[in-house]
Amino acid sequence: NGKIVIANAGRSNGGTSQDMILCRLDSNGILDNTFNSSGTLLVDMDGGGNQPDIINDFDFDAQGNIYAIGATRTGSAPSSNDFAIIKVSPTGQLVNSFDGDGKKLFNPSGNAEFGSGIRVLSDGKIVFGGTAGSNVIIMKMDSTGTLDNTFNGTGSTSINFGSSMEMYGMEIDSYDRILISGTVNSSISNAGVARILQSGLLDSNFGTAGIFNVNLGGSDNEVFDLAM
Repeated sequence: NGKIVIANAGRSNGGTSQDMILCRLDSNGILDNTFNSSGTLLVDMDGGGNQPDIINDFDFDAQGNIYAIGATRTGSAPSSNDFAIIKVSPTGQLVNSFDGDGKKLFNPSGNAEFGSGIRVLSDGKIVFGGTAGSNVIIMKMDSTGTLDNTFNGTGSTSINFGSSMEMYGMEIDSYDRILISGTVNSSISNAGVARILQSGLLDSNFGTAGIFNVNLGGSDNEVFDLAM
């Protein structure tokens, strides 16, 4: 419909909590007041108003709902960050059919987790993930926030690039295969890409056993996105 959605983190007027923020503009760059009456939605993930939240990526389903992913700190240190996901209606309201209140935290590794990619598949299921400790974790859920156990038996898969990996990009190809990219940290950082099947397994027909992990140019590489 030509409208524009932007997302990251923000604070309400006079507020102290860093919350998830979604804004919608019309095609002329004016806040769209049909979205949450103001053009802006702030979401405090833990409800306490004292932990930082952020959105790093988002996507739309066929009904125009927005799925946004980022991170929320659940303790006193960055090591307590979890994947944080919200589902927002086209009118700018949290969708309560998603985990009861429109928002959900995932802590699949027990380490610091930073959600950085989310995509809606052709069947309406959602894949998402990001950096989790030194690995990348990719997960799959349905529209209610319930993990899909047809994905690697648990709804979650961990990908090891041989060194710590910071994931920054996710895309879906025409076969619903998941592509992720990021920076592989080593003595000289590399470019990393992986392709995952809808079974949750790495695609053995891509790179080396599903992973491309190569230094380009002989110096540090930093990868922040990919596109198809």
